[in-house]
Amino acid sequence: MPTEPARPLVDWFSPLPPARSDIAHFSARILPALSARADVRLWTDQRDSDPALAKHAEVIVYDPRSIDLRRLNKSNLIFYNMGNDGRFHAAIREVMFKAPGILIAHELSYHHSMYWDYMVRRQDPAGYLALVEQRYGTAALRAAKQHMDKGKPHIDELARQYPFIDYLADAALAVICHTRAVEEAVTARGIGALRLPLAYQAPANPPSRSRTSSVLEFVQFGYIGPQRRLFSILSALSRFRDKHPFRLRIFGELWDENAVRAEIRNLRLDDCVSIVGFVAEPVLDGAIAKADLVFNLRYPSIGEASGSQMRIWAAAAPSIVTNTGWYGDLPDNTVVKIEQETEADDIDRVLAALAADRFAYAQTGLNGFAHLAKEHSPESYVDQLLKIEEMAEARRGVMAYRHLSLRADAMIERLFGRDRAARMKAVMNYKQKFDA
Repeated sequence: MPTEPARPLVDWFSPLPPARSDIAHFSARILPALSARADVRLWTDQRDSDPALAKHAEVIVYDPRSIDLRRLNKSNLIFYNMGNDGRFHAAIREVMFKAPGILIAHELSYHHSMYWDYMVRRQDPAGYLALVEQRYGTAALRAAKQHMDKGKPHIDELARQYPFIDYLADAALAVICHTRAVEEAVTARGIGALRLPLAYQAPANPPSRSRTSSVLEFVQFGYIGPQRRLFSILSALSRFRDKHPFRLRIFGELWDENAVRAEIRNLRLDDCVSIVGFVAEPVLDGAIAKADLVFNLRYPSIGEASGSQMRIWAAAAPSIVTNTGWYGDLPDNTVVKIEQETEADDIDRVLAALAADRFAYAQTGLNGFAHLAKEHSPESYVDQLLKIEEMAEARRGVMAYRHLSLRADAMIERLFGRDRAARMKAVMNYKQKFDA
């Protein structure tokens, strides 16, 4: 009688709920499908995590400085979920550089995370500057110093020019990503990348969207920074307020709540805009399902996919997005796309259409729901995810050779000093080139 093939052992590094991170929710969403196919160990540096996760996996709390790497060496597959918030990902990155595995790159740029890690967590600005120079040269070093001294260029500009995706990908056996921009950046370095649709379980049926009030319902939610265009949205709503009654509710975390409240007062929107903050997920899902429009604008975009968009589609709600990056690649019939160059006029146009017919974009929401169900199932994601082992094995030998070379270089430096070791290495490289 044939025996069942052994289940793979998967080590999964990620922030976990209740951490205020969409990547934490992503991991929780795919865990049932992943644990159905593999034995899973969830690694976290959080003191607390959702007890429900233990139904599907062993939860291991670790310290990146003292983690037992021997436990990881027994794993078939090690996955490192990486985002751009150092609070949730600095420890994960530290382990990845000790025990290479598969990088799940949720972003294109990680400069904000690296900056937080060195400036806040490590209290090592010199280390940050040294890494910037090592990866990107003297011009980047000069820009980083100017930012530290004068605040210009802005950290967002540094993030666009010096994204550190190369630094992380070079340390990985292979890369899972969700956007074309990340895939292109990784494969350009000769590293295997597998682009998958972001996983999200669609409900069996779209929620009912009946209305009992004539007031238009608008929603914005998530981890809201300046790139989410909230001030532009508020400005548009101030122009719209005398044309049709509406309510905007803002859920989640704001980058500067005081500044947002001041802008709401300045635009005299206090009676129709409210900052709700974080709420339980069923409450948020209910608000999205009742929305006539969800604002999901982003500019500038740094190559990220949007878990928020998955949630909007799951509610069959229409959403407005900026036609750039990952959002620009979405099917045109699943979102309402606007151009950054004509943002104000485009938002005005969309609001005017809703004032004339609140169901003007209802079909767009239904199209999004159908697209989610067809393309983004967690089961399909896991099926593809586990196939990356072959790609990772192809690079494991290269990584082992590089590790041995670095150890040899370090030993030569200790024996002969840095300058003499550099000269010796130059001679050896020249001889290898000549012999070839």
